[in-house]
Amino acid sequence: SVDYFMGLSLALFEDGTEDQINLNSISAMSSQGMEKLGTSTYIEEYFKSKDRFGNAYVSVSGTINAPSETRSSIISVFNQKIRVYTSQDNLSKMLSHSDFDINTIGKEKVAIFIIVQDEKTTYHSLATAFIKQCYECLIDCASDNCGKLPMRTNFVLDEFANLPAINDMESVISASRSRNIRLYLVIQSNKHLDETYGQANAEVIKNNCNNLIYVYGRELQTLRDISELCGEREIQLDINTFEKKPLISTTELQHLEIGEMILLRKENYPFKISIPDISQYGFIIRKYQHSQPNESSPIEHFDIQKIVNIQRQKRIEKMLASQSQT
Repeated sequence: SVDYFMGLSLALFEDGTEDQINLNSISAMSSQGMEKLGTSTYIEEYFKSKDRFGNAYVSVSGTINAPSETRSSIISVFNQKIRVYTSQDNLSKMLSHSDFDINTIGKEKVAIFIIVQDEKTTYHSLATAFIKQCYECLIDCASDNCGKLPMRTNFVLDEFANLPAINDMESVISASRSRNIRLYLVIQSNKHLDETYGQANAEVIKNNCNNLIYVYGRELQTLRDISELCGEREIQLDINTFEKKPLISTTELQHLEIGEMILLRKENYPFKISIPDISQYGFIIRKYQHSQPNESSPIEHFDIQKIVNIQRQKRIEKMLASQSQT
């Protein structure tokens, strides 16, 4: 199903206009393409005109050339996955256009907010896809600028462990600092991170964070990890007797005052710090206009049947012209 989706997408980029390149077009290509055209189907006829060694044909051929039962199973999975993003008009319209250029990130001051539903995870994969694609664009920008971004770029990823795992995140966080990219990962517990990324990858991610800020938690293993990272102190019980105790215990970590937090910085001893309430910061509030897609303008679709009929008509005209010359 992934290969089938990839093949349709590549073909759409080859033959569709910019306005037609959207997920609804890919869904329409599949549904219209499976309609019969004589002894064949529209999608088979369409891809006959493609380069047999091109990426579009190679990706889609495993589906359109498969036995009917296998093909039906693949198409069924494809329809189930893509329907999530094409069944709602407002979501389809949002995904069919962009009111900003992603390539401006890292070159000038800009802030992009991604807001997803917290009560269900249906669209969380869109957020992770954008984060990864944005990072790859930043790497390209850094490569064109002697390996470093002109403008430091910060990823503030709240509820990081609740998002689907970002591909190659352990590599991303290992290499980002040298490219002038900072990542702020907000998690509820280390266990939650282990469940999302696996214990080995989670350890790589944590070890590449130079600063660790603990605010509050109840998960016992996370509390133990923080306590051990803070180290121990020696307490003298009598003249010749000393006892080692945690610098801060798991019990103390659970009872920090509001505004208190533990800060662990690379190559520094741990700090217990207090920060002001957010209401005490002098933020400047500016009005902004929220961009919405034009509700009156419909989403344009790539018409695979129209393309096939045009191609067939051209072949017929060419054949007739050749016969008349003969």
